Amino acid sequence: MEKRDRHLKAYHKHGEIFNLDFADSLSKQLRKTISRVVQRRVQLKATSPDPKIFWKSIREISGKDVKEPELKIRLEDGTDISNSTTQAETFAEFFMAKADKLSSKTKPEMKNGPWTPKEDSWLLISERMVQDAVQSLKSKKSYGIDGVPHCLVKDVYKFIPHQYHRLMSMAAKQMPDLWKTARVIPLHKKGCRLTLDNYRPISNLCSIDKLFEKIVLNEINRRHPGLEGQHQHGFRANYSTTTAMMEVQNTIVNYMDEG
Repeated sequence: MEKRDRHLKAYHKHGEIFNLDFADSLSKQLRKTISRVVQRRVQLKATSPDPKIFWKSIREISGKDVKEPELKIRLEDGTDISNSTTQAETFAEFFMAKADKLSSKTKPEMKNGPWTPKEDSWLLISERMVQDAVQSLKSKKSYGIDGVPHCLVKDVYKFIPHQYHRLMSMAAKQMPDLWKTARVIPLHKKGCRLTLDNYRPISNLCSIDKLFEKIVLNEINRRHPGLEGQHQHGFRANYSTTTAMMEVQNTIVNYMDEG
């Protein structure tokens, strides 16, 4: 680096192209050397018997140790909050108030009462059910409070399928409390980043819990097809907000034709 800087300094002083070309070649050598050193360092960590060192190297590879830019939010009284703990508490209170407001307007109606499974229909999970659910998982890098991304859960299955089956069978009898806890992230929608109203919450559950949910959903659809009804467009395969809008448009056109 010192040799390169000397040649750059000489180029700026005398303007000789030789110094610039030599400095450029030194920069390329420097980048290659740094790349080899970093790769070697990661390999040593990944093969370490200490699990803490191993997972630290995984976080470095996935970029989770990279510091994100500082976030500031502004309260109604004009106070700016930059402390991460205070920000988390403020977002939590804001999102909880939103949820309470929405739930107060929602009055669920059940014609036949809440649906409960019969005693003989308790979920018995087979290895085939686990395999089908794993194959349908998306290879996303999002993760819950356990820090394990979806793609890792999907990629590791082929090495320990029997352990997956045993874990899913145990969860069918008693789901761990950790799987019920979500990692809530404030996602900026539009407008000023200082305003709380311009954020919406994203709830990420543990990736292994998403696998269990997929197994249960597949079994419900197999045993009770059409349980969600004909007008449910969210959280259904091949349905979305687009199909919902098309149905509304079609309904309006039909009523217009009828006068």
